[in-house]
Amino acid sequence: MNSLLIASRRVAMLGAAVAIGFSGAPAAQAKTGKAGWQGAATLSVSTGVQHGFVTYNCPTNFVARSGAFFPNPTLQNLGINLGVNGPRIDIGNYNTWGFEYNIPGGAPSGTTILLDVYCTKLPV
Repeated sequence: MNSLLIASRRVAMLGAAVAIGFSGAPAAQAKTGKAGWQGAATLSVSTGVQHGFVTYNCPTNFVARSGAFFPNPTLQNLGINLGVNGPRIDIGNYNTWGFEYNIPGGAPSGTTILLDVYCTKLPV
């Protein structure tokens, strides 16, 4: 099963973190257990959140090759910075793609981000 793991924090809450887990069936175009794009997942960002980190896992015995990240028009107009967009080499896990985002001034109400990952079967 593909899954998203989301960790967000409000920058104003120094040292405090809120971790939110999301796991569910990706969109209809998902190729669960197969090579290719795994299916767009929609991340809803809570109002005021300024920073978040999201991971998207490939199926077992697959490696993450690429990731797609697309904010909704409201967030495009406001501005967003993408800090991390790559495999989780920090934990030695090429099966997982990581996305880190920063929203100066915080996310407005209704902010969403589409995420997807492209996976290929091992061996690499």
